[in-house]
Amino acid sequence: MTLNIPAGAGAAQSPGSVLLTTDSVDGRDRFDFWREVVCRLYLGMEVRPLATVDHFSGRVTTMTAGAVQLTRVRARPTPHVGARARATIARDDAPYFLIGVTLAGTGTLVQDDRTAVVRAGDFAMYDSTRPCVLQVEGDLEMLTLHIPHMTMLAVLPGASAATATAINGRDGSAALIHPLLKNLSATADTASPVVQRHYATAAVELIAASLAEIASLPTGAPLRTATLARAQQYIEQNLWDPDLSPAAVARAVFVSPRHLQALFHEQQTSVARYVMKRRLDRAHHDLADPRLAHLSVADIATQLGFRRPSHFAYVFRMRFGLSPREHRYSGR
Repeated sequence: MTLNIPAGAGAAQSPGSVLLTTDSVDGRDRFDFWREVVCRLYLGMEVRPLATVDHFSGRVTTMTAGAVQLTRVRARPTPHVGARARATIARDDAPYFLIGVTLAGTGTLVQDDRTAVVRAGDFAMYDSTRPCVLQVEGDLEMLTLHIPHMTMLAVLPGASAATATAINGRDGSAALIHPLLKNLSATADTASPVVQRHYATAAVELIAASLAEIASLPTGAPLRTATLARAQQYIEQNLWDPDLSPAAVARAVFVSPRHLQALFHEQQTSVARYVMKRRLDRAHHDLADPRLAHLSVADIATQLGFRRPSHFAYVFRMRFGLSPREHRYSGR
């Protein structure tokens, strides 16, 4: 997963993490800067203050561990609300479950006709594919894990039934999540990618176990479903590779090419057709993104594993009925 980070004032980067802070932003512009940060980090969430903005400050550290993204947020002292509207959701490409572990303060999460009040030590989850509202009363510090749908559903098929459900982080398996995520965040610049991936995998498993325990959901998925999810996740992370082949995907998930093709056939597709669909879907999204306007059509094609721009233009037109360039300028 790659999150778009606003450039300019307030941004700093280290080998394993990115820091965004309002400290170097003019006081009058701080909340506007924060609004942009939250919108981009939290997949289009629109933020507005609930009181006069006087001495607002905010700080975000974000890091990637395998397929998941971890952010640590601290905001004070202005009460504010974030809403994710259906119109914004329609523009998003990849679906995620977001798990927020509250370190300090109180927040209220509303989704799917459920309301969760989360206090220090608690956590709750929301689904990026459906509208939700998150209200912050004042000072807030939170760790948020962004988990791709396919990753979570592979271990917790009923995850969608557990949104906006407050989980007491001091009981059972949930008590292990807070220190694990804090340790993952603290070692962003020192731990190896392999170690970070293990931490992230453990966190996802613990979250699934905690939600299943509280919400009475079944854990685990049939082996075929879990293998398909791992294959799709591997494809998503390697679309840039022009040598991404059915054999390469099969090796990555430890099955034979024949078995892998059978799994995709059950979904009325093949490995190669799925890879092409995901590349074209990403290209369609990226070409319309004004933040990527500095990249040429050929650049975007290359970044998505197409060897020849002419082939990319041909398959893009076959899929969407217009050329990549026509699509890029159709909305301007």
